[in-house]
Amino acid sequence: MKYLILTIFTVFTQCSVAAEKTEITASEVLSLIKSGKHVEISNKIIIGDLDFTLATEPFTITGFTSQSEIGVNIYFRDCLFMGKVTSNSKRAGASPAPTAPARETSVQTSFKNNLTFVACDFRSEVNFDHAVVFGIVNFSGSVFRENTSFNNIAVWSKECRFNEIKAEKRFMMVYSTILGNLNFFDAEFSAVASFQETTVMGNLVFNNVKFSQRVGFDLMAVYASAFFNYSQFAAAADFSRARFQHTVEFANAKFATTANFEKTSFGNEVNFDGVDKERINFKDAFFAIPEK
Repeated sequence: MKYLILTIFTVFTQCSVAAEKTEITASEVLSLIKSGKHVEISNKIIIGDLDFTLATEPFTITGFTSQSEIGVNIYFRDCLFMGKVTSNSKRAGASPAPTAPARETSVQTSFKNNLTFVACDFRSEVNFDHAVVFGIVNFSGSVFRENTSFNNIAVWSKECRFNEIKAEKRFMMVYSTILGNLNFFDAEFSAVASFQETTVMGNLVFNNVKFSQRVGFDLMAVYASAFFNYSQFAAAADFSRARFQHTVEFANAKFATTANFEKTSFGNEVNFDGVDKERINFKDAFFAIPEK
């Protein structure tokens, strides 16, 4: 009975919050971008799929790859996205030869300014694969309710923030390049997450993060400090063959099962205070400075 009352209250609260917001269509957002106006939208419900590749006319990079370039600032706060949000798409392309079948063209997006979605609620898939962002990336406080992907994204600014996010389905940031700091402080991952082979030139912050299912940091490269203090790993955690060039901290991190650090390289001081060392596999790991 208590559970039923709580469920009804939660649904009622979500409906009340949504009722307070006014609607705007994804096509209206794209029209703002096409007109050259900065996108600054708060407390709205965005209806329809928001495909950033449709905002500008793409130009050809290679024979079957093109790029849409967005120069305006993208800013959303407290918004509810009912459709997909994506920065890449497939389109019908020309035939490589008169008798050959037509091939699809891949369209990607380059954001010349900031990309901000603070405290937003994404009800459908989010996909920023292959995006290039020259400004600050900030998704802090947002909730991702379906599969989320930032694979091969390149962020050229000093900050990339995902603090206090909640990912209810799969979250992927594989083979990405972050030239500044990457922050996931207080984040929660309810499903599988992967950051495999991602490069972070600044600090990597995963303090007080909850991983409910397996997570992969294997083959990752972090050139400044990395922090995983007080984080909780409820399933397998793979850090194998990762390279940490500077200080690494796992103080009071909790591993429910084996954490794999096989062949991982630690280039500076390492702190595993308060961690159950029997749950960690350090086989063939390299420590430039003896572990404290």
